[in-house]
Amino acid sequence: EDGNWKMKINAQLQTRWSYNDANEQQTQHGFEQRRTKIKFSGHILEPSWTYKISGTWGRGGGGNTEDAWVGKSFGSGSWIKFGQFNSKFLREQVVSSSAQLAVERSMVNNAFTYGWTQGIELGWNNDDLKLTAQYTDGPKQFNTALSPNSTNAWNVRGEMKLGDASWKELGSFTSMKGGGSGLLLGFAYQDYDRSGSTFEYGNAIASSSNGWTIDATLRGDGWNIFGYVVRATGSNAGIEQKSSGWVLQGGFMISDNAELFTQYQKGSIDNAVFAGASNKMSA
Repeated sequence: EDGNWKMKINAQLQTRWSYNDANEQQTQHGFEQRRTKIKFSGHILEPSWTYKISGTWGRGGGGNTEDAWVGKSFGSGSWIKFGQFNSKFLREQVVSSSAQLAVERSMVNNAFTYGWTQGIELGWNNDDLKLTAQYTDGPKQFNTALSPNSTNAWNVRGEMKLGDASWKELGSFTSMKGGGSGLLLGFAYQDYDRSGSTFEYGNAIASSSNGWTIDATLRGDGWNIFGYVVRATGSNAGIEQKSSGWVLQGGFMISDNAELFTQYQKGSIDNAVFAGASNKMSA
């Protein structure tokens, strides 16, 4: 009754039927359970101590953990968070999978996202600005044990919003009719170095990487436009591999519950040579 303890239970289910027909490939079709999640969130002891735990079941069976963190708010819009959490690098990854415009995040996002990772986050926001800094184990390093190969990885992200749209409304790519209008501009930078080993990130198998992204989100009464560009440079044994990509998409509500959208994405890997393949992507 005093409001010092709270637990919300949410679930997310995504079931789909897919058909794939491509030249020189076997035609495929069938059902899959793309996402099955259960999420626990709230606060403990008092509202300033927050937490989130989310478990998932994979498409091929077996369980996994996405979020597992505890946070503390200090007032004046500042906070600290530690544990396992979603990265704050690409805007497309920041937006929840339940609030995307398309049925899936783009291939550009898959190549350049940090995804879920383990570490610590510092943040601050007010009505119009949001700043976050994360020190972690690096890209896609979630549900991992302590590695003998030490990693120093960090990323910073800044966002500025203009207009009447709230932070909550800008947390979804879909713009419902009657919602606020606004513009959100974002910039982020990432850098990691892993001693003694390599892993794939940004289309490069490297021991270190740095990169940046710039994005813009414009939303109105039942319509939205979003785009971003990202570039990263991976290094290993003195050899550099540069890669980049960009995404542009937009949607329009034709009724209260139906939306038409389109998306274009393009990527390239500089000076890469693949036997019988290409270093360009366009979809």
